[in-house]
Amino acid sequence: MPRHKQSGPHRKIYATVREDIYLAAKAKAAELRIPLRELLEQSLLSMLDVTIKEENSTSKQPSSL
Repeated sequence: MPRHKQSGPHRKIYATVREDIYLAAKAKAAELRIPLRELLEQSLLSMLDVTIKEENSTSKQPSSL
């Protein structure tokens, strides 16, 4: 699966996460057939109630989990 080029400033974050949460998120990302990074971004945007305009119109918008 080709990676989408990220535009704009980005930050790398590192965190220790409970294994059960990580595995559930990884399974959900696989179910949706999206990268885990994208699932995490969508989840954060949804939680923060932030709307952003994607340059790539083929990107999926945040959805309820």
